[in-house]
Amino acid sequence: MITAERGGEMRILIELLQTKAHIGHLLVSSASVLLVAIGIPEQQTKRNGVDAQVSISQTPNPPGAPFVKITRTIERPITEVFDHVMNVDLTRIFPSLASTSMPTGFHTVGQQRTNILRNGTQLTETLTIVERPHRFGYRMFDFSSPTLSDNLSHIEGGWVFVDNGNGTTSIEWIYAFVPKSPSSRSLVESQIAPRYQSLLESALDKIKSDLEN
Repeated sequence: MITAERGGEMRILIELLQTKAHIGHLLVSSASVLLVAIGIPEQQTKRNGVDAQVSISQTPNPPGAPFVKITRTIERPITEVFDHVMNVDLTRIFPSLASTSMPTGFHTVGQQRTNILRNGTQLTETLTIVERPHRFGYRMFDFSSPTLSDNLSHIEGGWVFVDNGNGTTSIEWIYAFVPKSPSSRSLVESQIAPRYQSLLESALDKIKSDLEN
């Protein structure tokens, strides 16, 4: 039989365990949150020689997908920033892009559009998650560029928006590159990922400038 005193001790223990679990949840890194948003499973992901534990995902990607992450803080409210990014003119932020088959109205999970670059190559993009104003994700595939098609299965893109509580918004933008084979990984890490890092840096700087000026 459990006495009243014993029962009280058990309730205190349960409360302590729940508090510890809650604190542990809050300490999940921002990188983990972003990788969940774009669909990378619990695994060890390595970038610049450093292992980082990431969280469980809804999409079964191979372990250790190389990725690049861009961060900025924008002096505008979260909803304004989210809506601007969702409706941004891709040809403005990516000068190498000639056109897209859906320049507006790309808001619903499952929608697809074709993006055509100025060199004639193209790729398909589909929305995989939209949670306004906190995050959205998309997948890019069907690359006509030989370099990409020979070495990449697909790219997972993800945006996360954080309301800082003072009228500003923090953004994290990730591209995760899923190699077609282990032999493709070296080229993805040494050539493809760095090239995209530069493109994303420039694109996000333009978004920040447009919103703040």
